[in-house]
Amino acid sequence: MPYDMLRTRLLHHMRAKGWRRVAITSPTAECGKSTVALNLALSLQRQPDCRTILLEMDMRRPSLAAMLGCAPPADMAHFLRGDRPFHSAALRVGDNLAISSNRNPVTDAAQILASRFFPLALSSLDDTYATDITIIDTPPMLLSHDMMAIAKHVDCVLVIAAADLTTTDQIDQCERELSGQTQMLGVILNKCRQQGPGYGYGTYE
Repeated sequence: MPYDMLRTRLLHHMRAKGWRRVAITSPTAECGKSTVALNLALSLQRQPDCRTILLEMDMRRPSLAAMLGCAPPADMAHFLRGDRPFHSAALRVGDNLAISSNRNPVTDAAQILASRFFPLALSSLDDTYATDITIIDTPPMLLSHDMMAIAKHVDCVLVIAAADLTTTDQIDQCERELSGQTQMLGVILNKCRQQGPGYGYGTYE
């Protein structure tokens, strides 16, 4: 239920703005951003009129393949390098969701994200698959510069904070760094010990 509610609000905001790409990040590790990204993608898959792609760009510490229990023949890093077509680096879920992951850590993640091919690869997915929503699971913002290389190529960013772990100062720092690069869609508080009626919801701007 929380992910379906998040899906509804996300679609409302993104469609109202004409946005198609959302990055999901966190200030630090262990906030549950990849879990949120995967469950949001699976929730969107239940919307038959929404074509969704989930891209794992937390390439230094990939986790989606392990969570899914399977992986495509090729890693997504191969597609971003231009070595393989996207369909060889993606798993299809139903008729309207593709998930691209990495089985192993990628040592040249910074070079991939800084290459000229990176934005062209994203655009090719939009054009080829007519995606409505592209979800990008990114590295934690405060642990590397990879997220900021991605930020200028997305329409908005959703920040996942962990209760009893993420500080207000860390969220403020993320907001400052994103300012001028992209739009901060909001913050979701994750890993709450006590789940109230509004559990899983943060603020949307």
